[in-house]
Amino acid sequence: VGTILLGLTGSSLIGGGQGTLTIAAGGFVSSGGAVLGYSPGTMGNVTVSGVGSSWKDSNLVNIGAGGQGTVTLNSQASGTSAAGLRIGVGASGVGTMTLTDFGTNWTNASGDVLVGAQGAGTLNVQNGATFSTGSSATRVTLGFLAGASGTMNVQNGAVFTDSGSLTVGLWGNGELTISGGGVMSSAGGDVAQA
Repeated sequence: VGTILLGLTGSSLIGGGQGTLTIAAGGFVSSGGAVLGYSPGTMGNVTVSGVGSSWKDSNLVNIGAGGQGTVTLNSQASGTSAAGLRIGVGASGVGTMTLTDFGTNWTNASGDVLVGAQGAGTLNVQNGATFSTGSSATRVTLGFLAGASGTMNVQNGAVFTDSGSLTVGLWGNGELTISGGGVMSSAGGDVAQA
């Protein structure tokens, strides 16, 4: 169990600043921290696809740290972040997570979920997929720091269940869209707090 670094400048891990990890056909990956798109100009992509395919991280998952990062789960795949999830981390970071299809799910067991921490982050939960947080102490924030932008879309029968608090626009810009029978529930929340 180690740290996944995808899109690390000068790294030969998965080739020249661009890295791709695909988990499919019931495959399983366990990691102890993940950074996708480590620095400006780099790119890291993870795709988890199919029944039984799973990615479980025992630490913090960073998508778009300083570069570009994407995570896609589909076709009943599953994923877990044990200690937090950040999408669009640094000021130059651009991150996107997309969960799609019934049976596809991601669980953030503890730690905060920041969509647009300091950069640009997007979280799409769509077509019957589910996203859940497992701790009442978890803060889900769209647009955390000044200059950040965080967007979340819950669409087409998808479900987002937050056991903690939800803030749309803390010091940054936040946007939440629920459409097409999407369901969003949170134990508490604020819109446009500053």
